[in-house]
Amino acid sequence: MNLSKIVSPKILYWSKIIVIGLLVGVGLQLAQAWTSPGSNAPSGNVAGPITTSGVSQTKSGDLILGRDIAVARNAVFGTYVSVSNTLGLCLNGDCRTSWPSGGGGSVNSVTGGTGVSVTGTTDVTINADTSVLQRRITGSCSGGEAITQVNADGSVSCGAPTIDPATIFSSATTHTCNRFGSSGQGTTYCSISGSKSMCFLTRTYGRDGDDVDGFGCTLTRSGNTWGMQAFGEDFDQVYCTAMCI
Repeated sequence: MNLSKIVSPKILYWSKIIVIGLLVGVGLQLAQAWTSPGSNAPSGNVAGPITTSGVSQTKSGDLILGRDIAVARNAVFGTYVSVSNTLGLCLNGDCRTSWPSGGGGSVNSVTGGTGVSVTGTTDVTINADTSVLQRRITGSCSGGEAITQVNADGSVSCGAPTIDPATIFSSATTHTCNRFGSSGQGTTYCSISGSKSMCFLTRTYGRDGDDVDGFGCTLTRSGNTWGMQAFGEDFDQVYCTAMCI
């Protein structure tokens, strides 16, 4: 059967026109959607996708992950880090979802206590208050001089040493030790009560029967414990006196 005799020649003609028009329309749409590169290759290449390679990559837009992010080395963040889970941001086991109010524990003011002075409000300086505290002694005196005063800043004042005998001996005590013998050599021992820094003989007086061996007084010491003894022979009479401080 001849198909051309059955289908009208006009229908075939318009069918060809419609198919050609559709092809031309689709081609024009594709031509309008394509944009030519702004520069010659290899410049102007389209950025590649994120891969698992060891090459550093930069993404200009947001990167949203549906699961955890694990960093094997250092993590460097830009303007801020935002967290929304229950643990928050964890640093060495300290997890926080927000920073504490009032600057996160920053120092708001500094007040000096006893012996400490504070100056400044932004740049704070803390110093020892030498009107309350004594600095370490750094001064010294030359030969023949003695320290007469230690100043608060550690310096010293020097002067000739002065000794007032009246002050030294105002608390001195007197101790005696006497011996009275009938005949023969002998010694009388006397203890000095109390702890004494220094003792010295102030009187030694006696009489010996034959004036041959004579008599005498001595002081003994063991630490700050002192004693005194009077000795002579024959018909002796010995008187010993000591002063101690």
